[in-house]
Amino acid sequence: MAESASPQIEVRIGASKNSGPALSACLLSLRVADAMEETDLGLEVWVKQVREAAYDTADALDMYMLRLRHHHGNGVRRQEQGLRPTIAEYDSHGDALILEEAELWALKSPNGNCLSLVKKHFQNHGWITVSESFKIEDLLKSMIQQLFEEVKQPSPQGVENMDTTSLKAIINAFLKQKRYALVLDDVWDIHAWQSFRYAFPNGNYGSRVALLSDGPRLLTLLDLEGTQLETFPNEFAKLHHLKHLSLRSTNLKTIPKLIGNLQNLETLDLKQTHINELPDEILKLQRFRHLLLYRYDCKLGAFSFDNETGFKVPVGVGILSSLQKLCSIEVNHDNNSGIVLREVGKLTQLRRVHILKLRREDGKVLCSSLEKLKNLQSLLVNAIQEDEIIDLDSLSSPPQRLQTLYLIGHSQSLPKWIPFAFNLVRVCLTWSQLSGVNPLQSLQDLPNLAYLDLLQAYDGEELWFKAGAFQRLERLGLGQLKGLRWVRVEASSMPRLQKLFLMDFKLMEELPSGIEHLTNLQKLNLQDMSNSLISRLSRDLQGGKYWKVSHIPDIWIGEWKDGRWQGYSLF
Repeated sequence: MAESASPQIEVRIGASKNSGPALSACLLSLRVADAMEETDLGLEVWVKQVREAAYDTADALDMYMLRLRHHHGNGVRRQEQGLRPTIAEYDSHGDALILEEAELWALKSPNGNCLSLVKKHFQNHGWITVSESFKIEDLLKSMIQQLFEEVKQPSPQGVENMDTTSLKAIINAFLKQKRYALVLDDVWDIHAWQSFRYAFPNGNYGSRVALLSDGPRLLTLLDLEGTQLETFPNEFAKLHHLKHLSLRSTNLKTIPKLIGNLQNLETLDLKQTHINELPDEILKLQRFRHLLLYRYDCKLGAFSFDNETGFKVPVGVGILSSLQKLCSIEVNHDNNSGIVLREVGKLTQLRRVHILKLRREDGKVLCSSLEKLKNLQSLLVNAIQEDEIIDLDSLSSPPQRLQTLYLIGHSQSLPKWIPFAFNLVRVCLTWSQLSGVNPLQSLQDLPNLAYLDLLQAYDGEELWFKAGAFQRLERLGLGQLKGLRWVRVEASSMPRLQKLFLMDFKLMEELPSGIEHLTNLQKLNLQDMSNSLISRLSRDLQGGKYWKVSHIPDIWIGEWKDGRWQGYSLF
């Protein structure tokens, strides 16, 4: 794009002359890479890989934050901020980044009229029309002029003679710590955004930078996450180019039959809404790849059995042959559990599936379907109630690509195929209440296991990590193992362990024996542990156990008190 041509810039503050009736009907979030991928085949492949990674990380983070949300508050907040799954975090191509806080939005109604921005939500506003050719310096000067005019201040002296870097610095300083909305209209090429994006500061203020274009390739993703939307607007059904629709964390309770009109839809994200059923018309969407509908009730706590709610899936879901993610389906509705589970077996492209409210007698049907899912990488199975046994022994061999396994419910023993699931990276056993069965025996030789959580999973008195076991384990979480008295760690066990979380072991009076062998341990959390154990960690106590953990740089000791975690760092 040539930047030397004379600019054609029209600046308007606030709303368009042809503003429409409802902003919520047409906020289209633009991923920069989405706009570029249709013109670059190589980039298209990369974008798909990045998008998959983002969804994987989002789901994994959801699970991790829920199951281990009892870690102390500051640590959780740091993880939420540091792991927010945006394309920016996975990008190795600098030009394809999106801003994390000042998100890109495209605003366009189906008939082409621009919709108004609601001024009361933003402190500063700007509207700039950019033609096919533009000069970056003039665009930045016009933006400065309008921003300063709005607050009735003169533009800084010398603006007319400043270079691009200086102009960007002025805009950045002006907008810092403010909630702003800026619209760039008539954008012909994504490079227009890349030319001046660094003028806008990152900040957690809900700011918006909007790109408007007449090209339908820009109108592919509608993201209304966190808005107060209560009903599904009929206008959405006219967005025939829509590929990705996120209504996560809105107040929606139902999805209308009109959803069937979105024939190009690939992703529907309804997490943390109040929807519990989808219409049969969803089965018309043959390009569907990601169907995400579940809700966590954080008020119930991390160890509450019923803190995840899914949805009633249409019986014929097996027709959606392109589905890669199906989360989370409840299989106890209308005595159709067997039918629904057999339908899951037809979804041979599935990479992730969450099954909720499973009855013991349906285990065989589920196993029969799992054997057909050769691409399955992540599986969550939640029993219908706490004492309902999860029986997956009918599965002759594990899905060979399986990397993540969550089992939530009572188990008499671990599935016999687990030791042969060689690609498992993450395992979480919750409410298993194994008695007389050592879960470590089935898990210790898995060659790729890096993350292990045992939460209310074992009733025995001792866990013994033997020499040579868990060679690739990086994080271990043990919680509410009520009968546990001793943990033993032999030399050469868990040589790569970096994070160890121990929570609510009132009978354990000693640190894990051999914890000093974990030379790579960077973080140790001790939460709601016995006073006897904690008191022996004082470095001033003669004969104490401080020497066992002196090599660990981050040790946090906490207790649940007054409705929150309170604690301190040992060092």
